[in-house]
Amino acid sequence: MSDKNTLVEPRTLKGFQDLLPEDVIARKTAVAGIEAVFAKYGFVPLETPALEHLDVLLGAGGEETNKELFRLETPEEEPIALRFDHTVPFARLLAQYPDRLKVPVRRWAVGPVWRADKPDPGRFREFTQLDVDVAGAQTVAVDAELVALMCEAMTAVGAPRFAVLINNRRLIDALLEGCGIDDAPRQKHVLRVIDKLAKVGVDAIRLELGEGRVDASGDLIPGVHLDAGTIERILGFIAVNGATRAAVVDAVEQALPESATATEALAEMRELDACLTALGIGQEQALFQPSLARGLDYYTGPVFEITLPDAPEFGSVGGGGRYNQLVERFLDRPIPCTGFSIGLDRLMAALKHLGAVDEAKSTTQA
Repeated sequence: MSDKNTLVEPRTLKGFQDLLPEDVIARKTAVAGIEAVFAKYGFVPLETPALEHLDVLLGAGGEETNKELFRLETPEEEPIALRFDHTVPFARLLAQYPDRLKVPVRRWAVGPVWRADKPDPGRFREFTQLDVDVAGAQTVAVDAELVALMCEAMTAVGAPRFAVLINNRRLIDALLEGCGIDDAPRQKHVLRVIDKLAKVGVDAIRLELGEGRVDASGDLIPGVHLDAGTIERILGFIAVNGATRAAVVDAVEQALPESATATEALAEMRELDACLTALGIGQEQALFQPSLARGLDYYTGPVFEITLPDAPEFGSVGGGGRYNQLVERFLDRPIPCTGFSIGLDRLMAALKHLGAVDEAKSTTQA
């Protein structure tokens, strides 16, 4: 018999989770359904190691992502880190195996990723992503196809109601240029603040765009230090809405100063709307939302998020966008890419909350 003084307390790390049989069975059922949709659209599976050289990951997602890396060291004293997504490793592969991965490439990946983030409902520090990406296609028709794929994936897992929110980072770029915000660090700060809108609300965003604020835990959140007029201009832009995707684009055009960036981004959004309509994606399934920014720095065009309107407390259950310049971190030529990831843990938590998960305790059929 063990001495009680030598017993190790059984416990799980903060931000991590144990999955019991009913959880694993439900997750595997969902993954199988989503992977079937990926295969239907012509994507092929691809896997990368959990660990990457630190310089591969560092700087790829931005300052906040750098802070969230789980960093380690190899026995050879090389700095390494756990991957924070599947997108950056995919960009590395495109540069590392150009003779074997000839564009266009359509791939999917499923596996855990790690971020030292603050845990929330359905939000963990180790979480599984189901990721699809297309490399070598510049046209927004491919972005529209990914939105259609997202809709079909949500239907496959039995989501009772969902919406894909869409914006274009170049529209926000045009807004910031028009406001005279042209230095990259300040632009990225504004993007990070806008990206928090759904989580913290417009009043907190107003404070962060200005002098900053103190959050609920008492921590000081530094501000961007914009003047009041610029803040109201940004808040007016992200508040734009409309009854249809086309109406939103028209309203955004009125809110933006004329520029080459604005003209090109608006044309992209109109083409994207036309492609979504041609694919039969309804206005209630895919919405244009100017406040959508996405937090990672590598996005360069259309961006997406999947939400479950009946479970807003879980936030987005998937997201992604176009990243035409990420491969250039590893290769001396551009390869345009676009993709998205479904966060399995948050999706399953939200579906369970909605009563849309069959929690079988065994795989044995009666």
